[in-house]
Amino acid sequence: MADAVYHWQIIPRAGIGELKFGMPQPETDKYAGVYGKVLRSGSDRIPDSILQDTLAQFGNSLSEIEKQALLELYSEASPDSTSVTEVRENHGLVLRYEKDRLVEIILSIDHKLANLDAKGVFVLPPEQVLA
Repeated sequence: MADAVYHWQIIPRAGIGELKFGMPQPETDKYAGVYGKVLRSGSDRIPDSILQDTLAQFGNSLSEIEKQALLELYSEASPDSTSVTEVRENHGLVLRYEKDRLVEIILSIDHKLANLDAKGVFVLPPEQVLA
């Protein structure tokens, strides 16, 4: 159980267990035995063709100017082409990368091993976790 506590210990602004923000994606794969193998992986950016098709199909209430403004806004504010999200098996772990570096870690709310200073984050009431 000590290994589980270590591997799922949340380290604020640094990561969780062996997974550290900024580490390259291939390095996270070294810990597949702990955090699970990649089930799915995909780009976070919606291709322009899909956006245009969606607007053509469902954007009847928008004017052409509004549609163009929406496309321009997405172009400016959307994830870049290097943003990739992957889902790992077994634990509901989701990792997001930008420019092949880990930038976000998402845990399932029913994850029983996630902890902060060995206190179960999703098991105990918040006031006990933060005490």
